[in-house]
Amino acid sequence: FTQMTTTLLMRYYQTLYEAVKPGNQRMDYLMTFLSRKKKEWNKAFSEQVAKRVSRIPTAELEMWIDQSIYELGRCLSGYTKNRDAVYLEEARKGAEALHAVVEELYTRMTR
Repeated sequence: FTQMTTTLLMRYYQTLYEAVKPGNQRMDYLMTFLSRKKKEWNKAFSEQVAKRVSRIPTAELEMWIDQSIYELGRCLSGYTKNRDAVYLEEARKGAEALHAVVEELYTRMTR
Protein backbone atom coordinates (compact mmCIF):
# COMPACT_ATOMS: atom_id res chain seq x y z
CA PHE A 1 0.00 0.00 0.00
CA THR A 2 1.02 3.52 -0.53
CA GLN A 3 1.06 6.12 2.20
CA MET A 4 -2.09 7.75 0.76
CA THR A 5 -4.02 4.46 0.74
CA THR A 6 -2.98 3.76 4.32
CA THR A 7 -4.10 7.24 5.40
CA LEU A 8 -7.48 6.82 3.68
CA LEU A 9 -8.03 3.42 5.31
CA MET A 10 -7.16 4.83 8.74
CA ARG A 11 -9.66 7.68 8.28
CA TYR A 12 -12.30 5.22 7.10
CA TYR A 13 -11.85 2.98 10.15
CA GLN A 14 -11.80 5.99 12.46
CA THR A 15 -15.12 7.15 10.96
CA LEU A 16 -16.61 3.69 11.41
CA TYR A 17 -15.39 3.58 15.00
CA GLU A 18 -16.94 6.98 15.75
CA ALA A 19 -20.23 5.92 14.16
CA VAL A 20 -20.68 2.78 16.24
CA LYS A 21 -19.31 4.18 19.48
CA PRO A 22 -21.96 4.06 22.26
CA GLY A 23 -23.71 7.38 22.80
CA ASN A 24 -23.54 8.48 19.16
CA GLN A 25 -26.92 10.15 18.64
CA ARG A 26 -27.10 9.50 14.92
CA MET A 27 -26.35 5.82 15.33
CA ASP A 28 -28.73 5.49 18.30
CA TYR A 29 -31.53 7.05 16.26
CA LEU A 30 -30.78 4.79 13.31
CA MET A 31 -30.81 1.69 15.48
CA THR A 32 -34.12 2.60 17.15
CA PHE A 33 -35.61 3.46 13.75
CA LEU A 34 -34.55 0.12 12.28
CA SER A 35 -35.56 -1.96 15.28
CA ARG A 36 -38.95 -0.39 15.99
CA LYS A 37 -41.93 -2.62 15.52
CA LYS A 38 -44.79 -1.67 13.28
CA LYS A 39 -48.02 -1.06 15.16
CA GLU A 40 -50.38 -3.96 14.94
CA TRP A 41 -53.46 -3.26 12.81
CA ASN A 42 -56.46 -4.14 14.96
CA LYS A 43 -59.41 -2.69 13.07
CA ALA A 44 -62.26 -4.56 11.40
CA PHE A 45 -61.22 -3.32 7.96
CA SER A 46 -57.93 -3.69 6.13
CA GLU A 47 -55.15 -1.14 6.24
CA GLN A 48 -55.28 -0.85 2.44
CA VAL A 49 -58.95 0.18 2.57
CA ALA A 50 -58.15 2.75 5.26
CA LYS A 51 -55.37 4.28 3.13
CA ARG A 52 -57.64 4.57 0.10
CA VAL A 53 -60.44 6.13 2.13
CA SER A 54 -58.09 8.66 3.74
CA ARG A 55 -57.30 10.14 0.31
CA ILE A 56 -60.94 10.84 -0.61
CA PRO A 57 -62.34 14.33 0.09
CA THR A 58 -65.03 14.58 2.77
CA ALA A 59 -67.86 15.61 0.42
CA GLU A 60 -67.24 12.55 -1.76
CA LEU A 61 -67.16 10.29 1.30
CA GLU A 62 -70.55 11.55 2.39
CA MET A 63 -72.01 10.85 -1.06
CA TRP A 64 -70.33 7.46 -1.09
CA ILE A 65 -71.99 6.46 2.19
CA ASP A 66 -75.48 6.85 0.71
CA GLN A 67 -74.57 4.80 -2.35
CA SER A 68 -72.83 2.17 -0.25
CA ILE A 69 -75.82 1.65 2.03
CA TYR A 70 -78.05 1.22 -1.03
CA GLU A 71 -75.67 -1.34 -2.59
CA LEU A 72 -75.34 -3.17 0.71
CA GLY A 73 -79.10 -3.51 0.91
CA ARG A 74 -79.27 -4.80 -2.66
CA CYS A 75 -76.62 -7.44 -1.97
CA LEU A 76 -78.32 -8.64 1.20
CA SER A 77 -81.66 -8.76 -0.59
CA GLY A 78 -80.11 -10.77 -3.43
CA TYR A 79 -78.61 -13.18 -0.93
CA THR A 80 -81.92 -13.78 0.85
CA LYS A 81 -83.65 -14.47 -2.49
CA ASN A 82 -81.04 -16.73 -4.10
CA ARG A 83 -78.80 -17.90 -1.24
CA ASP A 84 -75.84 -17.21 -3.49
CA ALA A 85 -72.54 -16.67 -1.66
CA VAL A 86 -71.47 -14.03 -4.21
CA TYR A 87 -74.06 -11.61 -2.85
CA LEU A 88 -72.96 -12.23 0.71
CA GLU A 89 -69.28 -11.71 -0.17
CA GLU A 90 -70.09 -8.42 -1.90
CA ALA A 91 -72.15 -7.32 1.10
CA ARG A 92 -69.27 -8.20 3.41
CA LYS A 93 -66.78 -6.16 1.36
CA GLY A 94 -69.23 -3.26 1.16
CA ALA A 95 -69.79 -3.31 4.90
CA GLU A 96 -66.03 -3.34 5.50
CA ALA A 97 -65.58 -0.31 3.24
CA LEU A 98 -68.55 1.46 4.82
CA HIS A 99 -67.03 0.91 8.26
CA ALA A 100 -63.74 2.40 7.06
CA VAL A 101 -65.51 5.45 5.65
CA VAL A 102 -67.48 6.07 8.83
CA GLU A 103 -64.31 5.75 10.92
CA GLU A 104 -62.48 8.19 8.62
CA LEU A 105 -65.30 10.74 8.82
CA TYR A 106 -65.38 10.40 12.61
CA THR A 107 -61.61 10.92 12.77
CA ARG A 108 -61.85 14.03 10.61
CA MET A 109 -64.70 15.40 12.72
CA THR A 110 -62.89 14.94 16.04
CA ARG A 111 -59.57 16.51 14.96
